[in-house]
Amino acid sequence: MSVRRCLAVLAAMCSFLGVATVLSVAAPSAGAVVATTPGEFFSLAPSRLLDTRQGIGAPKAAVPAGGAVVLQVAGQGGVPVGGVGAVVLNVTATAGTRSGVVTVYADGSPRPTASNVNYVQGQTVPNLVVAPVGANGKVDLRVSGLGTVQLIADVSGYFLAGAPTDPGTFGSLAPARLLDTRRGVGAPQAAVPAGAVVALQVAGQGGVPAGGVGAVVFNVTATAGTNTGVVTVYADGSPRPSASNVNYVQGQTVPNLVVAPVGANGKVDLRVSGLGTVQLIADVSGYFLQGDVPRIGGLGSVAPTRLLDTRHALGVPVAAPVTAGHTVKLQVGGRAGVPGTAVSAAVLNVTVTSPTGAGVVTVYADGAPIPHASNLNFVKGQTVPNLVVAPVGANGKVDLHVSGTGAVQLIADVSGYLRDDGSMWLPPQSVDPLTGGFASVSCVSSSFCMAGDENGKVLTYNGTSWAPPVTIDPGQGGIFALSCVSATFCAAADVSREGAYKPITFNGSTWKAAPFVVSAGVGDIDCRSSTFCILVDPLGNFSRFNGTSWTSPVTIDAGASLNSVSCASTTMCIAVDDQGRVLKYNGTSWTAPSLKDANHFLAAVSCPSTSFCVAVDDSNRSITFNGSTWTAPVAFNASTDFTIDLDCATTSFCVAVDSGGRAFTYDGAAWSSAETVDASEFAARVSCPTTAFCAAVTPQGSVATRAGGAWSVQHQVNPAYGYPSSVSCASAAFCAAVDASGAALTFDGTAWSAPARIDARIDGLTGVSCPTTAFCLAVDYDGYAFTYSTGSWSGPVSMGGGTGGIRGVSCASATFCVAVDESGGAFAFNGSTWTGAVVSSDWLSAVSCPTSAFCVAAVGSDQIATYSAGTWSAPVTVAGVSGLNAVSCTSTTFCVAVDGAGRATRYDGSTWSAAAVVKDQAYLNSVSCTSTTFCVAIGGTPDGWVESTFDGSAWSDPALIDDRKYVAAVSCVSPSFCVAMDNDGGALRTI
Repeated sequence: MSVRRCLAVLAAMCSFLGVATVLSVAAPSAGAVVATTPGEFFSLAPSRLLDTRQGIGAPKAAVPAGGAVVLQVAGQGGVPVGGVGAVVLNVTATAGTRSGVVTVYADGSPRPTASNVNYVQGQTVPNLVVAPVGANGKVDLRVSGLGTVQLIADVSGYFLAGAPTDPGTFGSLAPARLLDTRRGVGAPQAAVPAGAVVALQVAGQGGVPAGGVGAVVFNVTATAGTNTGVVTVYADGSPRPSASNVNYVQGQTVPNLVVAPVGANGKVDLRVSGLGTVQLIADVSGYFLQGDVPRIGGLGSVAPTRLLDTRHALGVPVAAPVTAGHTVKLQVGGRAGVPGTAVSAAVLNVTVTSPTGAGVVTVYADGAPIPHASNLNFVKGQTVPNLVVAPVGANGKVDLHVSGTGAVQLIADVSGYLRDDGSMWLPPQSVDPLTGGFASVSCVSSSFCMAGDENGKVLTYNGTSWAPPVTIDPGQGGIFALSCVSATFCAAADVSREGAYKPITFNGSTWKAAPFVVSAGVGDIDCRSSTFCILVDPLGNFSRFNGTSWTSPVTIDAGASLNSVSCASTTMCIAVDDQGRVLKYNGTSWTAPSLKDANHFLAAVSCPSTSFCVAVDDSNRSITFNGSTWTAPVAFNASTDFTIDLDCATTSFCVAVDSGGRAFTYDGAAWSSAETVDASEFAARVSCPTTAFCAAVTPQGSVATRAGGAWSVQHQVNPAYGYPSSVSCASAAFCAAVDASGAALTFDGTAWSAPARIDARIDGLTGVSCPTTAFCLAVDYDGYAFTYSTGSWSGPVSMGGGTGGIRGVSCASATFCVAVDESGGAFAFNGSTWTGAVVSSDWLSAVSCPTSAFCVAAVGSDQIATYSAGTWSAPVTVAGVSGLNAVSCTSTTFCVAVDGAGRATRYDGSTWSAAAVVKDQAYLNSVSCTSTTFCVAIGGTPDGWVESTFDGSAWSDPALIDDRKYVAAVSCVSPSFCVAMDNDGGALRTI
């Protein structure tokens, strides 16, 4: 079953039914089956289809011996109308007036000699049945024996019709008797003594194929036991498991359905433990095809293993019986060979023993409501086993709920699991959210500062510590401009993600917002009092606050961006723009822009008095104002980093900060040499209310203060994570992701770690590759690498050379990785050192290395280069592609590359195919292939981000997986496990 089927074809029908959970394979609504793979299993929320006591599914009357109930199952309880080969029913016989047998088979077929439920007078006996379905969608439940009996049937799943061909899929058979020790069928005609084993040939018998069978489904009955005992069924040639299948006492007849692994010789063993002797009967009703990795809806066999025993505190905190009304939450996923993900249901043999009263056990997915169905019915003192195909909750757990009176001990043995379809994308889980990152700061004194971040939150400083972030306008964007005149008045501008802004004011306890203004954002804001603020924006506009409201924006610098404003008084403000010009405000009007720094960008201005201002530009030069004239630019910073902000406390004390984490002070005559604030980070904003105190904040969420002439160590108080850029999975139990703020996080198969910043550089991490669960390599845009080993990250290590922007990395092993950059360079890592090579004069956007001897790199817009035997080939042009963004190779003979126009091209070992349309005009930005018959491409459309799968011949119709507008990367380890990361810090996962 493809991802397309679940997402595009089923659409809403892939929402889970009733008590089914996110890890259960969902059934379509009661209509035609849309999947076509014979033998696929679909788990259903248990649903009652028959109860002759209540008139459900049949007349309200006990069924007499010799009578039959013809039960409609197709179209009922989530079972589709057509295309169903067999249903999974829990059949219970109760209130029998004499002994009898119930046989379940396809309506319209001859009655088989096999049995499903054996009961005696007054006994309640449940048993799981895999029943073939007649062409009319019905099954027959025929009663043999004496007297009458009431019948109950609860459906919990179904198998698609047809001869199975894929590993793990099911072949339904008309029930056939393979073993009856009473009559010498399948074994000598003799009771089986305790300690003995019956090695039963199943392959080639009763319709079971002679080879290629992984497990058989048969009903095993113990009868005529001379003492208490247990029957354990397992693959011949395998060690005897500790689990049990049938528990019986003297004289009791006990049936139970068994899914038994088949030995290499086609046999299964039935071992008797206990005392005395017993007669054994086994009726086969189906088989599962052999295969190490079962496909969707297929059975994965595991060695029978005990997961729960309340008598011995196995699977529960303490050894104690379970009282009526209570529930045991049993962890199944990730135990005894059952995968932690992509499991729809577990095959459990559940046994109740030592009950002090009568009751019922219902087994269902954890997190779901208790269904109106039962799995085991028992009376005081009775030991009852029953096979259960139990839906598994999203957390890998199943619930066992006890109803009735008294208390009971519970035992559960797992013998297999049914695979989910590997095609459902879970909703995004926020694992790397944009939690902070400073964009502005304003200090009134050394004991009060306020800082705004890029997500609409503010933090305050009391002279000792920073308070936690407070959201003042959720979901609208960042506080990129902020000015405080006291602890009871601040003004800020909240910029939306679309670029509009709205001024907001603070009165010491609450924030008040003005309407949004359509603009390209906010340049700066400055306040002299609670009744006077000036705001300028990138469209050359200004607004003024009078203590009550803001004026509408007025254009004062058409065609330019106003970057900064500073007011010495209500009648003297200076604004600077991106064309090296300044404007002056006299309280009523602005002067025309005047050029003071030709061909330069004026980044910031500060005016501590009406007769003194300083402005800095993008080339680390300053100009000063004496109240009437401006000086010529003077260089003060010889580095290549650019000046970002400055603030002056007096005419003889100013501080400027740059993108290299350095600060410079001005004494009214000259600038000092650089002081290091943090060499690995750049400061976003600086505020100096006095000559003795300054605070500088960074986009990464760090802050440093200056007191006594020295800067403190940067410490992080509002970390900025989010914007994941790359993800790589080595297995379903290990992935690593990195983001644009330099943070990394890992996935252990169940949960994501908190993001931790491993890279302090400003341009962030651009790629990560994990060839194993013990090794990952991450790269950043500036040409540095970080390695993950034994649970921790190390680095940075320079790749060497002048990289033009690292775009991605691929590792075939811990001793071979290749990173590519925007200057056409490829950098190879051998486990200890990096070497560089020129691949092209054009930019390289992506690389994939399935082995240490073969890599493929996307070159420019329509070319691809290959690495073989230690050298790179000349780039070759691929027809029909435009803007290649990603490439994934599984071997030297299979690669797929995707572009920004919705096209994909394939490599067969010698040539690249002409482009195939995946989604016309979609921006395909990531692709991951696990084999020649499975790839996932991620792309964007106006409605959100979609995925499309490749099955070896064609791409599926794209299906929406995330409406957050941008999914950055995808990594798949199998068709049933892919991880994608979106730009809101969300992780999506297929199951």
